[in-house]
Amino acid sequence: MKKLLSVTLLWIFLLNILLGCANSKSHETVSGEAFLVEASELHVKQGTASTELPLSALMQLPSGETVNATLNLKNADLFAPGEYEIAYQYDSYTVFSKIFVYGNVRLFRKGAPICDSSVTVSYREAASSRNFLSAVTAQDSFGNDLPLSVSADSEAFADLYGSYDVTYLAADRCGNHLAQSVTVTVTDEACDGSEQLSSIIAVANAKIKNDPYCSIWKPVSNGYEATAFSHAFYYAKKDSVGAVDAALTIENQGMIKLLTFDVFVSSATGGYLDMGVQGGARIREVTDANDQELPITGVTAYPTVRLTQGAVYTVQLNLKNAGGNALLCVSADKSVQLYFSNFNFVKNEDPSYLSQSTIFYSDSQFGYFAWPSVERLDGDRLIAVSSGYRAGHIDPYGKVVGWISEDAGESWGEPFVIADTVLDDRDPSVIYWKDTVIVTWFTKVYSDAQWADYYQNLSDEDIATWYGFFCSVSPDGGVTWSEPTRIPVFSPHGIIEAPSGDLVYVGYSEDWAQICMVTSRDGMTWSEPTVIATAAEKKAYGFEEPHAVFAQNGVMIVQLRTASGIYQCESQKLGEAFGEFHLVCNAKDTPPHLLRLKNGTLLMTYGYRAYPYGIRARISHDNGITWGKEITVTADAVSADSGYADTLELEDGRLLTVSYQRRIYSEVNTAIVQVIWRFP
Repeated sequence: MKKLLSVTLLWIFLLNILLGCANSKSHETVSGEAFLVEASELHVKQGTASTELPLSALMQLPSGETVNATLNLKNADLFAPGEYEIAYQYDSYTVFSKIFVYGNVRLFRKGAPICDSSVTVSYREAASSRNFLSAVTAQDSFGNDLPLSVSADSEAFADLYGSYDVTYLAADRCGNHLAQSVTVTVTDEACDGSEQLSSIIAVANAKIKNDPYCSIWKPVSNGYEATAFSHAFYYAKKDSVGAVDAALTIENQGMIKLLTFDVFVSSATGGYLDMGVQGGARIREVTDANDQELPITGVTAYPTVRLTQGAVYTVQLNLKNAGGNALLCVSADKSVQLYFSNFNFVKNEDPSYLSQSTIFYSDSQFGYFAWPSVERLDGDRLIAVSSGYRAGHIDPYGKVVGWISEDAGESWGEPFVIADTVLDDRDPSVIYWKDTVIVTWFTKVYSDAQWADYYQNLSDEDIATWYGFFCSVSPDGGVTWSEPTRIPVFSPHGIIEAPSGDLVYVGYSEDWAQICMVTSRDGMTWSEPTVIATAAEKKAYGFEEPHAVFAQNGVMIVQLRTASGIYQCESQKLGEAFGEFHLVCNAKDTPPHLLRLKNGTLLMTYGYRAYPYGIRARISHDNGITWGKEITVTADAVSADSGYADTLELEDGRLLTVSYQRRIYSEVNTAIVQVIWRFP
């Protein structure tokens, strides 16, 4: 509301409140050349009479003279709330000031005034409302939010459904006070319309609050169907210092990608509460009531988040790659009560994920198998290779091992040894070229004291003979293998074929100081190395483990692992100089694998060696100029001792990616695993 009160001044006037809560500030509103130099905006209560408002004014005339004067407004009782404008006149000059008239403070619920002194809130809102403070808002007559509190005798939320008596307190800037009693009713809440899916959850130690124990999924003709979550799930953990208990069992049958729910911690007095997940799920995110993300700790072993008393959190779990049951677990040093509610689901409709399986695992003393590579032979026949029969990541006993699949990766045969020198044979790669299988690898000598006895049994000639970069070939699809022969460079993902049909190998120089490229027309003799990254560049960037691919337009692309991400450089044509190195992916400490698909799309796959561990990918539709957003292929590895993804395209267009990972964190042994997938 805006009204005009015209007042004739004999002198020059400026408003100055002697009553209420006037707030002095400068104005420059002007008519003609007279200025209101200093005035007061009046903030008064509704019903204030003009006789109660001693006023003063200070106006500057065109001459520069300023004069103080006083005038009492008459016949201007201010009954209606709103904003009023007062016009001060002197000769032909007019200046303005304002009066703000306030009515009563009011309570609002979701933008609507509370008229019947009762409101209804959900269980989740009550749990996060700081004893109902955020359930309502207080506003003045102009719609400004006011600080709000509750009286000392108001009932606090006690993690129970029902009604609570709350007295809200607030005041505006003119002294209008609010003390309004409100009945706040806390109700249960069902799933809020998100799609209900098959294969949901089973209740472990939790139970449905106020209801008898029951399953929350039911069988239907095509699997399982979720029932509505009309109650919170209640779990009580008794005193048991440090013990980890399963609070909820998540039974996923491959249909759910993400599970989101709220958890309210009702008591953890004076202590801690850690919540984590074991089994086939991963914590993706945990946020508090203010949408602040909590840190996930212990990600290399048992990932947990630390929760606090009297707070509600939203938990998001990744179930995309979960198989069997996943356990939501808690540990605390005090008794604690948890309420799980407001479950929501995202269906696993991602067409990328088709199947995941183990190529090989051994629980023997020499059960560490790692750094795999895979290649398609003829038809559905595949070959995979890795280093294996090792006692651990560092071990002089490593061998180059292979497997054959006759059915496009649906099953794999028993492992066979391709090479077993007197040194550690590791990081093999494989290519099928002109009906010949070529496997490359490198050997290593360790200075660790624990291997001193092993190397004492070797002569200097043995070490000189077998230290370096090697290859072995098979002319009959992996049945027989040649004796190892030396090659001039090495990198884990190995040799590629150029558009000309020649072989190209980008890798470390023999002294490991540079990144070089060599070519071959027969697979036996190699060109002199061409330097891609000098020793100084390799050291400055920290370049490691390169791989290359030829784009559809003939450009040769080289990518390199570093501690800060994946770098790339390009040569417009084989034999031409390479351009500048530039960062294309932030994945750290992981070697990229590059593949050109039949349709010309470029695919980059790499192990993701930060939590949640697994395999990631990116694609390029413009010959490697740009790379698309990151695709999560898997996220089920349990540690950073994983990755080295290597991908091939099957005859039907599906992608098969091999990698290695531990099955459980506490053991040393690692498995060779595969995932068959498509682009999402």
